Amino acid sequence: MRRYDKAYAASHRGERREAARRWQARFKAEHGISYSAWRRRRLRETDPQTAASTPQTAAPARNAGENGQAAADNNIRSVSAASAEPHRSGRRL
Repeated sequence: MRRYDKAYAASHRGERREAARRWQARFKAEHGISYSAWRRRRLRETDPQTAASTPQTAAPARNAGENGQAAADNNIRSVSAASAEPHRSGRRL
């Protein structure tokens, strides 16, 4: 079943992306706030301890100045280098 779901998602990628964008736009129109901002706010209201330990997004780290940008670039490079190596687990993806 998982193989079928992956194949279906791959063949309908554009439709799924557009449906998600429509849903996000509708949510923002109805609530006046994006879904991710709403989730963060709700998390803060219900469990302040979890909210304090949950990172907001990756975007603020990239905008943290030259040092933050360099760290973000290094992380991207390390992930890219690791993913370029062939998989040796014997499993097909």
